[in-house]
Amino acid sequence: METPEQGRPALKRSPYQERFLTIVVMGGLGRVRSFRVSRRILAWSSLFLAAFIIVSVVIINRYLDLRERNNILLDRLSFLEEDLNRNKKALERSRQMAAFLEEYILYTDERPDAPTHSGKEAAAHAKRGEASKAASSKEAAEGGKAKLSADALQMKDILIEKEGAKLSVSLKLVVSQPGGTPAEGYLHIIAEDGKSNPRQWWAYPQQRVTNGLPDNYRNGHNFSIYRYKPIHGRIYLGSRALSPSAIKLLIYDQAGNLVTEKILEVTHES
Repeated sequence: METPEQGRPALKRSPYQERFLTIVVMGGLGRVRSFRVSRRILAWSSLFLAAFIIVSVVIINRYLDLRERNNILLDRLSFLEEDLNRNKKALERSRQMAAFLEEYILYTDERPDAPTHSGKEAAAHAKRGEASKAASSKEAAEGGKAKLSADALQMKDILIEKEGAKLSVSLKLVVSQPGGTPAEGYLHIIAEDGKSNPRQWWAYPQQRVTNGLPDNYRNGHNFSIYRYKPIHGRIYLGSRALSPSAIKLLIYDQAGNLVTEKILEVTHES
């Protein structure tokens, strides 16, 4: 006897059919258009779009970072080129002065009417000359130290400009006390960022600064002034985002005494 299961026909299983997503578009005149899109293709397309957006964001951020670094390097390169040009000009002037002095010494040595001394007279003449030179140099040094004071040497027409990662400071040193001896000393321009922790300092000429003061006063801008002298100092900050909160102008005399100190607050435009 047959069982009920044996008498039933076998079930036919339909093959797997991929599901489609039907999109219907209705026109203005009542026209309806529809088309089907495979859900698998739609899923892979969405994954590709998401990956493309993520990779694009990473590449754009990398490009912006590299462009910022490139701009900083270009600013630093232009700053170094300007310093190199100034040093070349100063070296050329020094060479011309040295050549002039050599010609002058040769001319004075070859003069036929130059007086000659021999024996004890020459020695006595040389001693008198050395003594007079020492006395004159001592008087000149004392006169220079006396002239270099906060009242006798003034800083005028101070201009501060910031362009990118470069800070330019222009001023004019003016000798207000008349005299035949020049005012000699060293000028330091120090930019300070008091808001950062720890504090940061930048100096012109470039040197090491500790607690807002130069380690060696002789590393400053050496000047010798009879009436006035314009000075243009440039400081490389290292980044466009950095900006000092104050500018400190220091003047030392030849003995290393701090003669003048002027602090200028820097205001930032929003």
